[in-house]
Amino acid sequence: MTRSLLILFSLMLAGNAGAATVLDFNDFEHLEWISDFYDGGFNQAGVQGPDYDVRISGGLAYDWQGETLMTFESAFTSPAFVFADTPFTTGLAFRTTSLATADFTLFITVRDVNQVTLIQESVVVPAWVPGTPPEWLQIGFAFEGMAHTVIFSDDIGIATVIGIDDLTLGRTTLVPLPAAFWLFLGALSGASLLTRRRRSRS
Repeated sequence: MTRSLLILFSLMLAGNAGAATVLDFNDFEHLEWISDFYDGGFNQAGVQGPDYDVRISGGLAYDWQGETLMTFESAFTSPAFVFADTPFTTGLAFRTTSLATADFTLFITVRDVNQVTLIQESVVVPAWVPGTPPEWLQIGFAFEGMAHTVIFSDDIGIATVIGIDDLTLGRTTLVPLPAAFWLFLGALSGASLLTRRRRSRS
């Protein structure tokens, strides 16, 4: 029974992982260009990235309060473009925070392969208060169609004021630890307890 549960849980995990592509930006040094790392390219340390068919133009890795996230140089002249060579559907999700001491508006545009806009949204991100931890907002949008390009920009127009992390393509929420994990633990514990009781009786 325990073996059957392990097989079932593995299948459930595989299904969940295949539902979305998550970019966590943890494989970069401070102020390193992200570029084609998620398209099977290499970072500055010579480590090859996963081949997600995703390229990022204008995205810069940035160490902030103990985390590595994505930012970009300047909203008006150099927004961040995320190109998914294998288009994705359903939605887009990510975490965002301010690297500046002023509120700003983050603009998100999602376009299909023909550059037709699927969604265009904006989010007001609160200012960072020096001496305090960053305030992360979890953002998610649904759309219809096949997305190819995601554009991030802001209304300030100065460098490195936006932090973006856990960029999730193909889902409207951040990918959590599957609920199946907790069900699996409960079932496995129950199965183990039942097995021990049967053995003790025999």
